[in-house]
Amino acid sequence: PETLYRTTIERNPACWLAHNNLGADLLEYTGRLPEALEHLEAAVRLKPDYLPARSNLGSVLSRLGRADEAVEQYQAVLRIQPDSVNAHNNLGKAMADAGRFEEAAGEFQAALRTDPNTPKVHNNLGSALSNLGRLPEALREFDEAIRLDPAYAEAKGNRGLALLRAGRTAEAVTALREAAALRPDVASIHSQLAFALLNQGNLPEAIPEFDTAARLEPNSPPAHFNLAFALSRAPGRLEDAIREYRAAIALAPDFADAHRNLGNA
Repeated sequence: PETLYRTTIERNPACWLAHNNLGADLLEYTGRLPEALEHLEAAVRLKPDYLPARSNLGSVLSRLGRADEAVEQYQAVLRIQPDSVNAHNNLGKAMADAGRFEEAAGEFQAALRTDPNTPKVHNNLGSALSNLGRLPEALREFDEAIRLDPAYAEAKGNRGLALLRAGRTAEAVTALREAAALRPDVASIHSQLAFALLNQGNLPEAIPEFDTAARLEPNSPPAHFNLAFALSRAPGRLEDAIREYRAAIALAPDFADAHRNLGNA
């Protein structure tokens, strides 16, 4: 399809549908975000009322960290389709990315008024409420997401984080273990479980979880830093900790905390 879309654009540069389809494919299958952005902007410029192009443009802007611009695209969709669950959900996520959690919660609630049985929206609302410190409400949303989809690992993980924030550490560890069992390939869940185990004073079990997170995301400076921090607290593991601090610094030379901890090791 990519070749077909490119050929169409070469022959007819004003073909908004080909620009949209090529941009969507680049976004979903290749991760070539700048090129996807170029074609999706062209699609919206050529056909401003074509809502899938605006939604796709919002998605690529979000992934590029341009949350406020993504918000504008989703708002444009909602002016034409005010009851769109996906548009309210996507707008809420973009607002949350911009730190606008109160507004994000309102968008997720609007989506749920149209369709109260969408697990991902309950999960997203729970995350927004958790960021607002409204933990009992957040936990209710995570519970509802899990009721609707019992294998929803992200919701279980977010529930664990909310429980941790609420000081319910043992329950948090249980929830995060369930999430890790469902999605053993997600580094962030292992990292969150490790922090919960540290809160519980369980360093021996925390270290393997930090190690798994670092192996799953070997190019993540925080993953190496977190593992180094845990190793530095374990008897006989100082050299291992130094190695991980150095790995974090190699990936992020301006990582001040890693330089400081390495100097103190």
